[in-house]
Amino acid sequence: MSCYFTEPHPHMIKLLFNFQEELDLPSIVKVFSDHLIHTSVQTKIAVLKWIFHLHTNIPNRMTPHIETLFPVLLKVLCDSSDEVVEHDLEVLAEIISQRPINYKPAENNFQGTSLQNPYFSKFIVSLLDQFRCDRHLLQDRGSFIIRQMCILINPEDIYRTLAEILKVEENLKFATVMVENLNTILLTSSELFDLRSKLKDLKTEESCQIFCCLYETWCHSPVATIALCFLTQNYEHVCEIIKIFGSIEITVELLTEIDKLIQLLESPIFTYLRLELLNVSGNGHLVQALYGLLMLLPQTDAFHTLRHRLECIPKLQMNVKKLDTEPMKNFRCQQIDFSQLVQHFIKVQDKHKLHKNNTRTVTLLKKGAQNIYIDNASTLFN
Repeated sequence: MSCYFTEPHPHMIKLLFNFQEELDLPSIVKVFSDHLIHTSVQTKIAVLKWIFHLHTNIPNRMTPHIETLFPVLLKVLCDSSDEVVEHDLEVLAEIISQRPINYKPAENNFQGTSLQNPYFSKFIVSLLDQFRCDRHLLQDRGSFIIRQMCILINPEDIYRTLAEILKVEENLKFATVMVENLNTILLTSSELFDLRSKLKDLKTEESCQIFCCLYETWCHSPVATIALCFLTQNYEHVCEIIKIFGSIEITVELLTEIDKLIQLLESPIFTYLRLELLNVSGNGHLVQALYGLLMLLPQTDAFHTLRHRLECIPKLQMNVKKLDTEPMKNFRCQQIDFSQLVQHFIKVQDKHKLHKNNTRTVTLLKKGAQNIYIDNASTLFN
């Protein structure tokens, strides 16, 4: 039997709330689940609105049915309609941001309430699984989904959880792609403005913790790591990382990422960084870092863009014999063990190097086996 769904009316919601005990929710949830698949866009949107209103108005009664709805809601993320995905994310956000029963925030606990909800981590893990299995979803919808979730949920919770999961990701190529995507969203999206502002100065213990959490995962992508350090104004550390590039394989993909970074440095996001170039007495490490990037690039458009920017530095800079450090960091930032972060960066890059070598070896062995098979087959038929 087919059903026709209309969007919930306030009077109808009120009526349902008054008679909620008489609702046959298991049957209703089953109908919802069935109509979220293989139906029209309007029907899906109406169903999602019904789920949202029921969950917000009678959460205690809807909670037992989350296990049934949750997998279906995750599948809807692959829907071709942006409007359907947007409403689906609103429902998921409502579910995963709900405070657990008897929730009591602990002192010095910087994690949002979302992290206390078991469905939050389940959602992030499931989302990464979908991105891993469907690269087209990541490429076409990844940014949209993450940005929408950052509107609905605390972006710090989302980025912290994504970073912690990707830190132990075994698929190194996928981890690199995800980090590069997350880094681009972090640096360019208006939804992440508050998080960027918090990371920019590292004035609090919380911001330092977030930086270290992201850094350890961002190490999957050398250029993303540099971008994060530029954002947090750790220019001396950027110089240390760029020195390590001498032992990293410079691929076309890596040069492409550096090219993108140069374009970002010319964007409004990094206006403060470009203005710091005028601080002749305190921009030594920043200038050295930018020249380091320049030396890594072939003479492409990005090379000339950066070279022209560096030519704008006051001439007095050329007379400075000793590189001055950037302005003294606050006490919180001084507590970060950057030498340990460098060692972590090297360790992660060594894992990537070993993975690439193993992949190439396997590819060569397969190619050799195929050639032997072809030669044997030719001999047999001849």
